[in-house]
Amino acid sequence: MIGLVSSPEPMKVKDVVLNGAFDTYGRGRVSNILKVFNFANMNLNVDGQLLGPKDIANYRQTLDMQKAALTQPSTTKTK
Repeated sequence: MIGLVSSPEPMKVKDVVLNGAFDTYGRGRVSNILKVFNFANMNLNVDGQLLGPKDIANYRQTLDMQKAALTQPSTTKTK
């Protein structure tokens, strides 16, 4: 099972972890959740223009554990 750690930055995921997989090469000599490569980040281009955090308004994240859904609705600011 894959776990996603949310990020305060729009359209980004802080970490991707493998649930149930542990690694002892982290902090000290204790089991740590295994982090894997981050495949969930994305870029948003509109009319060839890359949008970033300064171009997005009304951003919020909602995690629905029952439906296993992470939604991140927002609106783009007009220039």
